[in-house]
Amino acid sequence: MIGFMSNNPPVCDIIPKAREALEKRYSGTLGGTYTYAGTFQVTVPAGSYQAIMVREDLSGKIGPADSQDTAYYFLAPGVGVVAMISQEDVEAFWIIHIDTRTGKILASQ
Repeated sequence: MIGFMSNNPPVCDIIPKAREALEKRYSGTLGGTYTYAGTFQVTVPAGSYQAIMVREDLSGKIGPADSQDTAYYFLAPGVGVVAMISQEDVEAFWIIHIDTRTGKILASQ
């Protein structure tokens, strides 16, 4: 039998605390701006489109979470979003840190 000592709390103590944090209702603020960034010829698997690009900047604090998000949307008349790029940065305490970059395209119409 091998034994060890740890200063970490047992898992049975952590899980109820994590569940309690997830079940709380939080409030806060989220603000954003949308900026027209020009017209582009965009080619995706669904075809080629003359599209406008709109930049979305969001930031805010809701409960323990701080969020900074930026997204670029390419919008074609009569079609909608044909491509987009998104970057998220979310932090909540020391438990959650999300830093993602995502791209999406219209595959078919």
